Amino acid sequence: MTTWQATDLYNAQLELEKESTSLGIARYEKIRNQRSEAETGPGRKLVMESIGATAAAIQAFIAEADTGKPGRRHAALKYIRHLDAHALAYLTALSCVNALAQDKAKAVAVAIGLGEEVANEINFRLLREKHPGLHKVVQEQLKKSTSARHSTAVMRHVTAKAEPENRLVLSKKDALLVGMKLIELFIQATGLVELVHTREGDHKTPLLIRGNQKIIDWLTKAHESAALFQPVLLPMVVPPRPWTTPRDGGYLTDIGGRVDLVRTRNRAYKRELALVDMPLVYQAVNAIQATPWKINRPVLEVMRALWDAGGNVAGLPDRELLELPARPALLEADPDYYKEHHADEFKAWKRARAQVYEENARSVSNRLSAAQKIALAEKFAEYPAIYFPHNLDFRGRAYPLPPILNPQGDDIAKGLLHFAEGVPLGEDGGFWLAVHVANCFGVDKVSFAERVAWVREHEEQILDSALDPLDGQRFWVDADSPFCALAACFEWLGYTINGAEHVSHLPIALDGSCNGLQNFSAMLRDAVGGSATNLIPQEKPADIYTRVRDVAQAKLKARAEAGDPIAIRLDGRLTRDIVKQPVMTLPYGVTKNGMRGQVLGKLKPLGLGEDAWEVAGYLADLLWECIGEVVI
Repeated sequence: MTTWQATDLYNAQLELEKESTSLGIARYEKIRNQRSEAETGPGRKLVMESIGATAAAIQAFIAEADTGKPGRRHAALKYIRHLDAHALAYLTALSCVNALAQDKAKAVAVAIGLGEEVANEINFRLLREKHPGLHKVVQEQLKKSTSARHSTAVMRHVTAKAEPENRLVLSKKDALLVGMKLIELFIQATGLVELVHTREGDHKTPLLIRGNQKIIDWLTKAHESAALFQPVLLPMVVPPRPWTTPRDGGYLTDIGGRVDLVRTRNRAYKRELALVDMPLVYQAVNAIQATPWKINRPVLEVMRALWDAGGNVAGLPDRELLELPARPALLEADPDYYKEHHADEFKAWKRARAQVYEENARSVSNRLSAAQKIALAEKFAEYPAIYFPHNLDFRGRAYPLPPILNPQGDDIAKGLLHFAEGVPLGEDGGFWLAVHVANCFGVDKVSFAERVAWVREHEEQILDSALDPLDGQRFWVDADSPFCALAACFEWLGYTINGAEHVSHLPIALDGSCNGLQNFSAMLRDAVGGSATNLIPQEKPADIYTRVRDVAQAKLKARAEAGDPIAIRLDGRLTRDIVKQPVMTLPYGVTKNGMRGQVLGKLKPLGLGEDAWEVAGYLADLLWECIGEVVI
């Protein structure tokens, strides 16, 4: 094992901060290569700054055509006349800025693509006007989409289904005419791009669209600067700089620019904050970030073994993609016949295939996240202590700056970390350790005495989990928080051997109950809310989310019995999970409409169809009413 000197650790930290910058540059370039130019920071800046001038040019073009002067009207007029000029300018800017990143962007292809986007805009407006409920539902569902191409494809499909007769389909010729006119107006308004022919030997190339040299140089420098300011922040191996002003804490060097104490873009607020005397705030954040942690090696070894074996256990994602449902033989042989005469089977197959695609897409990010945490844990396992510099959000909540592996992470991250400095459990430590063990296994809705009794009852399986976590009974694998449970099992083994003298490094987690409402109930001395959020002593913990669900369910049942059609559809299907987010976010200012969006996502598995938006609004109104009854 390496023996570290203070100077060695300091130098190691400086190298880690250089590595953070290098990793940030590599990540930025990778993401940039996966995106269109207009989706990058510098590209977005160009798009947004060119919209105003381009919209003015479009409006002037339309106004000139409307003066009544004799002469032939441009073919693009009938398509763009009734669309918002700023929306057209945005679409045009996207197409032109994306062309900047291409070595040889053919103007004809860019123009046709832009013309088709204009047709999409016309069709999407038609869907919004004729089918507002359907439009809202689709837009809500697409909020989680990370691909503009996917979102456009979904909207085109929905529009084609809803308005097969009235939707606009442009020919290539018309799309070219519309697109080229908009590109010409963009060039006239901004000068960012130009249309050119170049020569390759004796041949003249097709008409190309490209940026002028000035804008190309600007983009290059902007991307270089943006990459430097997006480091991959890592844990530290020496204590972070203490905060004494809103700008001087955290990392040793100025990686990515100095980090602010409060995460906000409001410059006036930052200036005001610098003038405020707040020693207790600095003291609190400094105490959190000066706490030394280290990697829990036994948990890491088990996690690595399971990961190498393929994952898909104890909350680790499967390292392999799910197989897509096999294509039906008849669909392969005669697609048209199968779609017509086996429509239900075809829809079911497509639905199953879409679910697998969605699950595989989700698992990619989960796999990457798990792999990064394990890799970072192995990287920092050799250090005697690691630290997590912190800052605050606008509410004053403290968060670690390293985003991947930290004590506020998921079960994998928390299971990999424990305190570097241990403390003997002492007289009461065994009791609280038992409570923590039970909590990790999901036994947390009963009294403390019952939790301790549960641990005693299952002590054999708990000790087996610690002694043989991979080849034993694997009792820990089915816990609510498997890797935190495994860490607790290891600690319980130490306690059974050493008793009260056992030196524990394990964080014992204690959580508030719906913190926002809990704080309001405390400040207002609200006995009803205080009981619901566990501020008043009681044998078993209260669960405000379940209380609200029960009140809402009772109302739904009564309305259903009275014949309310939406209540009939929802009766008996309301879960704690549907209720939790609206209740939790009410103290932070969520509106009824905000609740509607939260509820809509949770209702998706119920398959409510086109009127899901209406149902979500109905349920949001009901929950708003019920929360007011539970927390007076």
